[in-house]
Order: sequence, then C-alpha cells, then structure tokens
Amino acid sequence: MTTNPLFFGNRYLTFSGFNFRNSEQAFNDCTLAAREAMLQAMDYLTNFGYRGEQAYILLGVAPIELRISGITDVRNACVTLYMPLDIFNQGILPRE
Repeated sequence: MTTNPLFFGNRYLTFSGFNFRNSEQAFNDCTLAAREAMLQAMDYLTNFGYRGEQAYILLGVAPIELRISGITDVRNACVTLYMPLDIFNQGILPRE
C-alpha cells in the first residue's frame, strides 16, 4: 500500500470570516472575508505558543483550504478556512 505524501489527514480545525470588520463593510467581498478567517486562525495559534509572525508564516505554507461558504444577495460573504490538525506535533484543539 502506498501513501500519498500530500495527504494531511481528515481532521480539520475551521475558522469563518465575514466581509466586515468593526465599522468597515465590504459588500460581498470574499477577499475581506478570507482575511478575517486568516486573522482568526493566526490569533488562535498564538494561544499555543506561536508568535504572530510564526502563525502568519505557518498559514502561508500549510496546506490550508479556503472555501467560499456563502454569498447572499443582501451584502454578506462568508469564507471558511480549513486547517489540517495532523500537520502539528502538539494538540491544538480547544479545551473545555
């Protein structure tokens, strides 16, 4: 049995971003929504000892997936970031 070197498991941690930040609203802008999802993931990783710069670099080279999760006719867009858990050598799941 051969293994696919590009397979990073089937467990993901997800973050959702929307196309607004504070008072800034970008109507149906998926770029802003993707940025917000990335910022949430970066902020989350800092809880596990990663500095902001390290989290930024990690998300830049990791096999993450960004998916457009919703675009409505009103004005809101949602992008979801999927980060594979199996690329980490420590547990990064939320604790209760």
